[in-house]
Amino acid sequence: MKMTLREAAETVGRNKSTVFRAIKDGRLKATHSDAGIILIESIDLLDVFPKEDPENRMKTAKRGRPVGTRKKQPDGTIPGSSQVAMMGQEILRLEKERDEYFAELSQIKARTTVDNIRIQDMAVDRERLQARITLLEKVLDDTRSESATKDGRIYVLESEKQKLNERLDKLDQALNEIVKNNKDFSKKSFLEKIFA
Repeated sequence: MKMTLREAAETVGRNKSTVFRAIKDGRLKATHSDAGIILIESIDLLDVFPKEDPENRMKTAKRGRPVGTRKKQPDGTIPGSSQVAMMGQEILRLEKERDEYFAELSQIKARTTVDNIRIQDMAVDRERLQARITLLEKVLDDTRSESATKDGRIYVLESEKQKLNERLDKLDQALNEIVKNNKDFSKKSFLEKIFA
């Protein structure tokens, strides 16, 4: 009697992948139907895979694995298997660690949200301060320009004053000369004045 790969796996209580691997390795003969379905003869199947307990065949899991007769403990381990018990404890530890990481991640997200709000507030304050600094720099530049202009005017006025003082000094000297000459002139006699 011919059966499909799934039926063959359920018959012997193995995974479909185990039966398929046996076909691929050449240990189990199989043919293909016109639709491309793998077909296996039951006699060939039982030669390669001895028949399992009928109860196990009835309890095949979703992925084609036979379900064991032993019940699992609350921590997920199978009684009598120390390696499986250690793996179950490791799974529980990892699940607890995962939950702790998720809790920590939630706290970090909350802190990040608060930090983002603070950063936005600080950015607004920075923009305000930058605007004030720009305004103050402009006022300072204007003041410097005015001061430079005033300094320039002061320099021009001071140089003009200096020139006027120099002219005044020259006039004073000339006047002093004239006064001196006049005094000398007034001391001369009338005839000396005429013939001088």
